[in-house]
Amino acid sequence: MIKQKKAKQHEKQVLELFSQNPVMPYSEIGIQVGITKERVRQILKANNKLKPRVGMIITKHCIVCNKVMTGTKTELSRKTCSDKCANIARIKSKKSAELVTLTCFRCGTIFTRKESEAKRSKKHYCSTACYSGKWKQNGKIEVKVLTE
Repeated sequence: MIKQKKAKQHEKQVLELFSQNPVMPYSEIGIQVGITKERVRQILKANNKLKPRVGMIITKHCIVCNKVMTGTKTELSRKTCSDKCANIARIKSKKSAELVTLTCFRCGTIFTRKESEAKRSKKHYCSTACYSGKWKQNGKIEVKVLTE
């Protein structure tokens, strides 16, 4: 019973201090009333008097269309403003990978691959058929063995 009276008294004091000075930090209100800043926040939340989150709103630009995006850090974890821009960014990143020209080790055909794929081995093949040594000729699979 005594705790409830004290809690009601704290609530009344918090609401009074907040209405007098709405920019006062919760910690200051808590010090004056004798409670924690978290308890001040809980009282204000219960009475729908919470302060808007200032400083938490950030502004970013979409990496594709440069559109201004505003929101909290969690909301703006993406680098693009929409799924459409995200798809465009994926396509651009794939195209930007440097391509190198290679010659097939088995048949001599010139083809291109990403530089990262070309670094994996010394022998490069234009297709899986060349890699395995199987070619189709006249509807039959023929195995050719190259001697080095």
